[in-house]
Amino acid sequence: MNINQQVTELLERFVAEGPKAVEAVLLDGESQGYIVGVNNGDDRASVSITVRDFDRYSLNLRRLEVTQPGAATLDLAGYAGQIAGRLTYLEEPLALIEIDAVEDAAILRSEPPHQTGDEIAYWEAVVHTLPEPHVRLARYRWSPHQPQREVGHQPLTFGTVGRLAADIALSLTIPEAKK
Repeated sequence: MNINQQVTELLERFVAEGPKAVEAVLLDGESQGYIVGVNNGDDRASVSITVRDFDRYSLNLRRLEVTQPGAATLDLAGYAGQIAGRLTYLEEPLALIEIDAVEDAAILRSEPPHQTGDEIAYWEAVVHTLPEPHVRLARYRWSPHQPQREVGHQPLTFGTVGRLAADIALSLTIPEAKK
């Protein structure tokens, strides 16, 4: 079973049978919701999904994290290029904003971000290569009335979350060749 199917089936089971059936972690405080995950062991992609609210077919995604052990390269720019090229179905296209080799991070953000009035919403993907390639994807919101940005939540179908996880995992498997 591929990671897309695993994530989709996990979320369907989470809704149908409840959080305990999938060993979901309950969050409290400002980040209320659940963390559910697919752990495929040492050599295949693992996924962690932070969920705010959910219904029969969809959820409000707060964060998606994908880890792909055993990748053959530590090419931050290559991974970032693959992710931007694959996640074209998000609300806004992703663009590479920064590579910080010292911190081992490549940051992609929506370009342009979505703006409603003075509020800005954007996707951010942070790519790391160490200790193993992994990506954290979240939707953020900011307005001049807030001291700092906050993690938002984005309504997505289970199938879209599965597709995101699979596309990110694949991006961490086949880095773009340097030219």
